[in-house]
Amino acid sequence: GKRKNSQDRRLTTFPRRNEGPRVAKNAHAVLSMLFEAAKAKTVSPLIAIDLERIQQIFPKIALATYWQKVNDHVLKLLHTFNCIADSPSQWTTFDRSELVHLLDSGVLTYGVTQFTSYDPVDMAKKVKESTERGLLARGYDWSVATAAAAIVVAGHGILASLPSEAIERVVGSFASSLGTRGEDFVLHQGLYQGKSEDVRIYTMIGGLGMPVERMRELASEAGTAGEG
Repeated sequence: GKRKNSQDRRLTTFPRRNEGPRVAKNAHAVLSMLFEAAKAKTVSPLIAIDLERIQQIFPKIALATYWQKVNDHVLKLLHTFNCIADSPSQWTTFDRSELVHLLDSGVLTYGVTQFTSYDPVDMAKKVKESTERGLLARGYDWSVATAAAAIVVAGHGILASLPSEAIERVVGSFASSLGTRGEDFVLHQGLYQGKSEDVRIYTMIGGLGMPVERMRELASEAGTAGEG
């Protein structure tokens, strides 16, 4: 599957809280425009990094390694999705056309969660929490998503002993955790054998709206509360 040539891919950022009202006001204006463009699908995917989250997760980070953290936690993970989409599976393959469908869906968020114990309901809960706690913007309404992916990568020994029903329950619980979805919603799935004896669940959610709560915080910081 090829991507639509007319679409513009964007990686954008929410500023840190200590950058002042002028930066916040400019960011609010630019982000409002980008989220509207993503809604119209003229920008897709739109991936928003929250620089405040870097401050919270890595409070003592040196300026020299600041953007390295962004690269490690955001861009390398996106590259992993690309690698998975180019890898066949003897179970369930997440292929290139499915990744393209997500990349063409507008506002996008994603994450990965690692497990060593296998309670399906608990795993689905942790997947949602992990996706919301990453470096990407938080506060999205997942129930408006138009597409999502849940890709399970597990070690050989785990795949040999874990019932297929357990994998299906994890994916089903993740889908349920998104909330009410439209009739056109599509859940893409993948099941792969990994090199380490653990379970990693890669999730991607597309077609999201503006993260209203975070935008309100930004408007407040800018002194423009009520403008978005």
